[in-house]
Amino acid sequence: MHSEWWAERSAMIPDEIAVYLKPSGKMLDLEVEYEDARYVVFGVPYDLTSSFRFGSRFAPRAVREASAYIEIYSTRARLDASELKIADLGDLASVYGLPTMLRRVKAVAARIARDGKIPVMIGGEHTFTYGAVEAFGKDTALVSFDAHLDLRSEYLGDAWSHATFMRRIVERIGPKEIVIVGPRAFIPEERRFAQQKGVGLVYAWEIVSDPEGSKRRLLEGLSSAQKIYLTLDMDVLDIPFAPGVGNPEPEGINSTQLYDLLSAISDRRLVGFDIAEVCPPYDQGQAAVHAAKALVEVLTHLEISTSRSVGDPAE
Repeated sequence: MHSEWWAERSAMIPDEIAVYLKPSGKMLDLEVEYEDARYVVFGVPYDLTSSFRFGSRFAPRAVREASAYIEIYSTRARLDASELKIADLGDLASVYGLPTMLRRVKAVAARIARDGKIPVMIGGEHTFTYGAVEAFGKDTALVSFDAHLDLRSEYLGDAWSHATFMRRIVERIGPKEIVIVGPRAFIPEERRFAQQKGVGLVYAWEIVSDPEGSKRRLLEGLSSAQKIYLTLDMDVLDIPFAPGVGNPEPEGINSTQLYDLLSAISDRRLVGFDIAEVCPPYDQGQAAVHAAKALVEVLTHLEISTSRSVGDPAE
């Protein structure tokens, strides 16, 4: 029965990317065909370069399951996420080679965007943001919520990993603006590189001590951006809020601060979104629930931003 359902579903997916995909559950338990969707989800169950905790390959399934059981009405956006047109394409079929997986991520994200839809990727390790950002190019700003800068030249002898992908993005793609939100764990070389390249940094301690001021700084840093790609590493949260992440770090931000900031930047300029580094074996589902909630907040705010004219009152 499941194979028949997937055969019918995959027939609606463009042939160009259907070959890379395999069955999964449904995000937010919604059922919308690809051609009718505005938001298109796909998972990347892969954690080959993980260095502390393996297990983020289980995240796409865990986040989908969490999304089916949380309440999905956003009190911030005043919108029920069940009204959103979301299609779930399933997961990328994993192969061992990271370069091949990165090319597949780029191909899937690029096709979704070319069809006038918003790609929503659920990892998996954070490395795959590189492939998604590559699909949009230099004229798109990048906002990364992360405990780490991920700007190392190499890590454990490897130039391509979850700890180096942002450096590769800066060097090879060079987005219009890059802002990293919530960092607190990095080596001096990474900070120097960020300063040399003009990467904006809104530190976790700044958000904790001055949430509104940090929000203003973030928005000011993006004021000239016409398009924004947003990536969320769940380790931006403090450990008690999301224990199950690949590389937990103390002194993070809390969940309210995260959702407030995500809501503030999820406007009509958003062209793509991903969530990374949920590691289900290391908690009781907290990180997956926060990831599902973050998805609700981002997409509902994007929806109201694109459906209302500036200055229209909230419902």
